[in-house]
Amino acid sequence: MSGYWIDGPQVKTAAKSYTDLGNRMQEVLQALVDGIGAEGHCQGGDQYGEAFDKNYSDPKINALEFFPQMRDGLKDMAAGLVEMADTTARGEDANDKKFQK
Repeated sequence: MSGYWIDGPQVKTAAKSYTDLGNRMQEVLQALVDGIGAEGHCQGGDQYGEAFDKNYSDPKINALEFFPQMRDGLKDMAAGLVEMADTTARGEDANDKKFQK
């Protein structure tokens, strides 16, 4: 077999997995934001608290930036897969109609 071939329903099933994972990432992000918000800034202003902040602030910021980007990336991948399956199906339908005339 040569040429381009795609199993549209299977691709759409895979796309749903990416969407589901993106939704799960949103839930994890919300739990993280809620947890950080519930704790507040509790490490104090002494030398130990300041030392902790130096090691805590950057990873916290990185996580809060990473999760939305990952969520959006997963959802974009899902949308791309669905579009690819739909575009392929439209092309196959057009070819079928063209050659059935």
